[in-house]
Amino acid sequence: MTTETLIANLTELHPVGPLTNSLVTLAALRLEELERDLVRLRRTTTRPEPSRLEVAAMAMQGMLAASSYDTLRLSKSAFEAADALIAAAKEAK
Repeated sequence: MTTETLIANLTELHPVGPLTNSLVTLAALRLEELERDLVRLRRTTTRPEPSRLEVAAMAMQGMLAASSYDTLRLSKSAFEAADALIAAAKEAK
């Protein structure tokens, strides 16, 4: 059962007595608060997508470790690889 379903069920429930009604209402409010906190936490802990320069630097590191490119050719190849990776990632979305 999802949080949204649980909140809907709790708010639609018609319990007998004012105390039970208050507890159900408080539980529903607390669940809503926890859901908002979870959404906020996900936003702050999710790393943004790397920039073109970061992707090129990662590609350049791999190329340096794997072969003997000259610097100018290596940097051009790194940006070409970065552009290809970024394009492939956008297509996959």
